[in-house]
Amino acid sequence: MTGAVRVTGAAVAGVLAATGALHALWTATPWPARSPRDFADTVVGTGDGVPPVAACLAVAGLLGTAAYLVGAEAGVLPAVGPRRVRRAGVRAVAGVLLARGAAGPVAFGARSGRTARFRRLNVRYYSPLCLALGAGAAVVAAAPGADRPQAAPGATPARTRSDPGAHSQRPRAPHAAGLPAVGPVCVGWRGSPATKC
Repeated sequence: MTGAVRVTGAAVAGVLAATGALHALWTATPWPARSPRDFADTVVGTGDGVPPVAACLAVAGLLGTAAYLVGAEAGVLPAVGPRRVRRAGVRAVAGVLLARGAAGPVAFGARSGRTARFRRLNVRYYSPLCLALGAGAAVVAAAPGADRPQAAPGATPARTRSDPGAHSQRPRAPHAAGLPAVGPVCVGWRGSPATKC
């Protein structure tokens, strides 16, 4: 991964992790909203309070998983499991965020029944943030990874059978080393003296 991809992945993973932690915090307090009703008007756009604890924890878990996948694929977090699974996960994260960002202004428009304050914040902040995070995750997912181990600096690559130079390493025949060549010897019939073939 290049330095730009690592920085992008670290930024996306950091924002996703912070958002997940905020959702976990909402199981106990509506902060930074002043009250549950203010929270509903600002963050959810409907209802009169904070969503159920199970819903907040579920979203927090999904965001935490997304943060890890992006960070691990970008090389800023320890990688666990098959790389193809992580890359598929990052692609899914990018797709969901891009879809949320692009469809947000329409899905949560005037006909959605959401509050005017939420719709305004969604157009100005929520949807653009999702688009930015989705684009960053897409950059990480599209970046080439180190699937093959890199040779150490100065190391001689191993020769293969198809490598013409590999045959030059075979042992030299005796006559090539300056020794007399000896032909095959045959044994005569019924113990007769050995003769050359």
